[in-house]
Amino acid sequence: MENFNKNTKTISKYRIASGLLCLAVSAVLFISFASYLSNWKADQSQIGHMLDKSVKSSNVFGKLGDWLGNIFIFKSIGIAAFIITFLLLVLGLVILKKNYFKPWKTFSHSLFFICWIPVFLGAVTKGNSVISGVFGYEIYDYGSSVIGTFGLWLVLFLSLLLYFILEFNLSPEHLASKFNEVKDKVASLKPENEDDTTENQEDTAEEKIEEEPVISNFGQTIEINSETPSITEVITNETDTSFTEIISPTPD
Repeated sequence: MENFNKNTKTISKYRIASGLLCLAVSAVLFISFASYLSNWKADQSQIGHMLDKSVKSSNVFGKLGDWLGNIFIFKSIGIAAFIITFLLLVLGLVILKKNYFKPWKTFSHSLFFICWIPVFLGAVTKGNSVISGVFGYEIYDYGSSVIGTFGLWLVLFLSLLLYFILEFNLSPEHLASKFNEVKDKVASLKPENEDDTTENQEDTAEEKIEEEPVISNFGQTIEINSETPSITEVITNETDTSFTEIISPTPD
């Protein structure tokens, strides 16, 4: 019984060490790749001088980072090499029994995109960029010479479509049902929007109706006030005239 417990503890220690090692390698590769992409032109000539102390590198991990970036990115699969760091991360978590991802499903997805992304980037950049790597450039160059550029793009599109069909079980019936669901949701939202629009229009009309009498009364008030001085003057004139006539002596 004691031997069994000791073996269990030993296995768990090895498991923890292996998991942490995978996570550490994943982090080192990720940082090395990111630093290589930003400095690869300046450091490309220093790849063969690993042991030369006089040669300095601008990579975060020095000449080791340049060498890793040159092997995985420049001479291999371009920026798809970041998928390798992701796979190592998943592997480390699985070893540590942290099941955040489904291992085999993650591996199959990653394998597809490791093959597809370099070819796609090679077709986009026509092999004139480090992001496609030598793998992407060679496949683009060979594929375009055999089936033409249009044929290569067609293969890329069909392969991606096939991937989504197999992965998400897409079929004409499934797509039609999804389309109908979206259509029904849009149709169910339309009456509410129409009612809201009608209510807004009615509220606006009521506000206009309420404002119009105020404006008309204000106009009438102005008219009455404008007419008041003339009426007062007439009355005053008439009063003054009659008073003068009364006071003035009558001629003999």
